[in-house]
Amino acid sequence: MGKTITWSNVGPLTSGSSTFIHLIAYVDGDQFGLLTNHVNTTGITVNSQTVTDNTTEVVEALYNPDVVISKIALNDTVEPGENAIFIIKASNPGNVPLPTVKVVDVLPIGLVYVSDNSTPPAAVSGNLVTWNNVGPLAAGASKFIQLVAKVQL
Repeated sequence: MGKTITWSNVGPLTSGSSTFIHLIAYVDGDQFGLLTNHVNTTGITVNSQTVTDNTTEVVEALYNPDVVISKIALNDTVEPGENAIFIIKASNPGNVPLPTVKVVDVLPIGLVYVSDNSTPPAAVSGNLVTWNNVGPLAAGASKFIQLVAKVQL
């Protein structure tokens, strides 16, 4: 909900002069997107005549976080003892950066972790392969991980 801020007297202003007010406002709660700020002014001349003006300014409050994960197999069929290679893509389609992005892959029974191309490599515990932070991911950015897993004999 909007809030009204009033400055009782920013004058006097001589003919042709101006004054500047620097206002810093923070996004309140879940408000994001295009936000319109309204401002108006009233001046009173030395002979008590009233003059007014108003304007608006639109700002975009950038707060729309999002993350998307996808995974594809580079080789659709593998024999026992061979490696299956997967590409995992973590993407930030939102409009704010994500400093931390955790990725967890659950390997099915029959596949055993061999390696990945991340630095540092994933932490492996049983069938859980965890990258605690593949970020930071800037808005619109993606990170690719190549995961190699061997088909058990």
